[in-house]
Amino acid sequence: MTPDRRLDQLEPLMADSLQKIDRLIEGQGKILDFAVNTNAEVQEIKQQLAGLSERTDQQFVDLSARTEQQLAGLSERTDQQFVDLSSRTEQHLAGLSERTDQQFVDLSARTEQQITDLAALTQKQIDELKTGQEALKVGQDLILQLLREKLG
Repeated sequence: MTPDRRLDQLEPLMADSLQKIDRLIEGQGKILDFAVNTNAEVQEIKQQLAGLSERTDQQFVDLSARTEQQLAGLSERTDQQFVDLSSRTEQHLAGLSERTDQQFVDLSARTEQQITDLAALTQKQIDELKTGQEALKVGQDLILQLLREKLG
């Protein structure tokens, strides 16, 4: 085999190998570009997530502050309503106590009047019974005296 002929056999192999090497270099360049682009996209996503995290944190702080204000307002209104209800209840109970006291006084007065009236009526009936008994005794004495006179 002559050197020219050997060279003729090696040239297509070399050309094919060089073409494959060029494609590998080009593929590695694309991979490198993809890796660089991916890294840039990852950095952009990190920045967006950091911004989102900051906004979420701020929204949480704002929501917490509004919630605490609303709870404080609700607590104040509830406390005021409790004070108002307590005041109205005390007034109602005071009025009820006054009416109950007055009704007790009225009932006591009526009861004492009825007891006095009953005592007077009872005394009157006792006096009438005594008078009736005395009249009967006088009648009995008279009957006895008449009987003695007739018998004696």
